[in-house]
Amino acid sequence: MGNPIRVGCIGAGGIAATHIRDFLQAVSSERARLTAICTSRPEAAAADPHVQASGAKILGTPEELLALSDLDALIVPTGIDTHLHYSSLALQAGKHVMCEKPVAGTIQDARKMAQARDRFGKSLAVGFQDTYLPSSRWARERIAAGDIGTVERASLCALWPRAQSYYQRNAWAGKNRTDKGWVLDSPAMNALAHQINLLLWLTAEPGRPINRVTSVEAELYRAWDVEGFDTCAVRCRTEGGCEILILLTHACSNRVDPTLFIQVERGAVERELLKSYRIVSEQNPAGERACEKEPIAVMHDEWIRFLEGSPVAEIYSVEQAAEHTRLICALSEHCPVVTVDPASITEVPDGHGSFFRSLADIQPLFEKCREDFLLPHEVGLTDWTEPGRQADIGEYDTFSGVFGE
Repeated sequence: MGNPIRVGCIGAGGIAATHIRDFLQAVSSERARLTAICTSRPEAAAADPHVQASGAKILGTPEELLALSDLDALIVPTGIDTHLHYSSLALQAGKHVMCEKPVAGTIQDARKMAQARDRFGKSLAVGFQDTYLPSSRWARERIAAGDIGTVERASLCALWPRAQSYYQRNAWAGKNRTDKGWVLDSPAMNALAHQINLLLWLTAEPGRPINRVTSVEAELYRAWDVEGFDTCAVRCRTEGGCEILILLTHACSNRVDPTLFIQVERGAVERELLKSYRIVSEQNPAGERACEKEPIAVMHDEWIRFLEGSPVAEIYSVEQAAEHTRLICALSEHCPVVTVDPASITEVPDGHGSFFRSLADIQPLFEKCREDFLLPHEVGLTDWTEPGRQADIGEYDTFSGVFGE
C-alpha cells in the first residue's frame, strides 16, 4: 500500500462536521488522513472530538488550506453559492475534490466546474451519497437488466417539517441568490435533493448515466417567508418516456420520510429512506436489499477507493449531478411561485422556541396525489391550490433568472 491520501476540509460545523466524522469512521488512517481543515471558528473546531482525533491542522481561511503542498484532496461541504468557486480553486491547486450536493446553483456553473476538472486533470466527485451505496447500485442494476420490464412511472413523496429556525441558520437559507451566486434554495434544491437525484438516476435507461427531463408541469407554493418555494408538486416527462411525479414540502408539522416508488411493466421497486429497496415482480422472484445506515461514510470509503485506483470504485460525476440542477433551474425560471393565503396556514410550536408552518390538509392531499398520480389542483381537496404551468425543457441548458424577475 502507498502513502495515505492526504485530505482537507473547508469548514468544521454543520454538514462539514458530519463529513469529518463519517470520513474518520469510514477510512483507516493507513489509507487516508484528514490533515487540515479551515474554519472561521477555530476554538469550536479545536474542541470537536473528531477534529481532535484526526490530528488535523486548523487553519483560518480556504486560501491557507489550498496553499498547502501536503494535500491531495479536498472536501467542499460549503454553501451552494460557493461550490463553483472553491471547487475550481481546489482543482487549479492540484487537489481532487469531493463537492457537497447539489453540484451548483445553476447549470452553467456546473459546466464551469466540469471544465475546470478537465483543464487541471483532477477528479471531481459530487456528494449525492445515495448513489454510492451498494443497495442503490443493486436496485439500479436490477431495473436496468430489464427482467422486470421497462420503467413506466415513478414518484417521490416527502413531508419534512422545517421550523422558522431552519430558515435563520445561515445567510442563504430560503434565498434565490446571495452576493456570491445563485442558490435557489428549496426542498427540491437542498434538503430533498438527494431523493430527486436518486429517482432520476434509478430510472435512467440502460447505458445512460442519468434520466433527462424533457417537460414539466409544476405547482410551486410559498408558505414561509422565503424567496423561492417551500412546497412543490412536479410532473415530469423524460427522454425515455417515463413519467415522474415529485411531491415535496417543508410546510408541514408531521414528518413523512421520502418514499420512492417506481412502477415497471411487470412489478414495482420501492425505497424507504435508510430502510430498504423492495422489488415486487409478477414473474420473477421478489427481492429486498437493506439500505446502508451511514451513507456519507460509505461514500467517503468509495471516494478514497477511487482515488487509490480501485477498478471497481465509482464516483458520481458533475454531468450526472447537473441534471438535478437543470431541473430545479427550469422550475425556478419557467414556473411562478404562489404565495399561500395565511388563512390556509397554521403555526405549530416545535418545542424548541421556534415553530412550524403547516399547509391545510397537506398530508392527505399529497397522499391522494401520489395514489392517483395527480397534481394538487387536480385533486380538489383544498382551496389554496392553483393550476400549474407547463414547460418544454428538452433543449433547456442555461439558467437566466427566476420567473417574473
